[in-house]
Amino acid sequence: MPQEDWNRLVTWMDMNAPYLGEWPGERNEGLLKRRYDLHGRFSGAERNYVTMKDSLFRRSAGVSKPDAGKPIARTGGKSVPVPEPRNETLTVDLGDGVNMTFRRIPAGKFRMGNERETPAERPVSTVGIERPFWMGEAEVTLEQYRRFDPEYVNGWYDMHYKDQVRPGYDMDADPRFPVIRVPWARAMEFCRWLSGKTGKKVTLPTEAQWEYAARGGADTDFFFGERDADFSAYANLGDVTLKELAVSGVDPRPIKNPNRFWDFVPRDEKYNDGKLHLAPVKSYRPNAYGLYDMIGNAAEWTRSEYRPYPWKEGDGRNEGLDSHVPRAVRGGSWYDRPRRATSSWRWGYPGWRPVYNVGFRVIIED
Repeated sequence: MPQEDWNRLVTWMDMNAPYLGEWPGERNEGLLKRRYDLHGRFSGAERNYVTMKDSLFRRSAGVSKPDAGKPIARTGGKSVPVPEPRNETLTVDLGDGVNMTFRRIPAGKFRMGNERETPAERPVSTVGIERPFWMGEAEVTLEQYRRFDPEYVNGWYDMHYKDQVRPGYDMDADPRFPVIRVPWARAMEFCRWLSGKTGKKVTLPTEAQWEYAARGGADTDFFFGERDADFSAYANLGDVTLKELAVSGVDPRPIKNPNRFWDFVPRDEKYNDGKLHLAPVKSYRPNAYGLYDMIGNAAEWTRSEYRPYPWKEGDGRNEGLDSHVPRAVRGGSWYDRPRRATSSWRWGYPGWRPVYNVGFRVIIED
């Protein structure tokens, strides 16, 4: 092919390859179906372009299990003592031996937001939680979610290399992993399903309920200290293990001492939380309310629309069901640095979008 034709083809790909599901807007379901049909016709495989699950890939080929190694020397801030949880628990039976445990979160007041972060977290205001509620002590797991959607898969996280023999890191390797890539709208369907099953009012937490519960009574950036605190025992965040995302080879393995061309993922190199990507829920210490993984592991949908502060409980941001409206996401994930995962940090995604590092937990309101 002449160079001019190659240039035209590459330009067309650059302009058209990003699928609508990656940008704000509505999903083009017709285009998506056409993409699946053509892939199936010419490759003989069925592929889900959200989860990257491929019907021809054999899981028995194995997946690299990175070794986080020994914790490195700590040079950052100190963690603060976290009180032992003393609040009530409630266990809900999901069937087939699968349960979900909730913690009683008391009513109270707190300072919501952070003047030291972005304009999205300002201005800080005093917010009251008028009524106690029950909150899932952990993020909804694959095992729990499959009681609602038996065929659901988290999918793969792509390896940062080309021409490899497997799709990436297996996010379904442990049923105790938090469920991810569940759109906000689907998470709300799960809540309605669980409400019908239990006879209780199950929903997603509002932003205020989420931040109040995440703080666990603390007024620091995290329930265990400030932003530079050692998070290794408390949260699965973007730590030194992300260096292992720099891989090479047809059967990719971590590069020893990679340069910045390969090793480009931002992280906090002072600490080692022992996990490269998802961890089974409750792998780290809980906050004073007995809640695990409020910081890190998977980020979490809230019920609230992603609107500017100051927080206004009664302005309708917690009531709408439009999946095209951005919804607030909290808590950060295994991929995020601490500064993007504090109790106050917030961002938003359209409610229809499945996101590779976002899951959810649910609450029960009396």
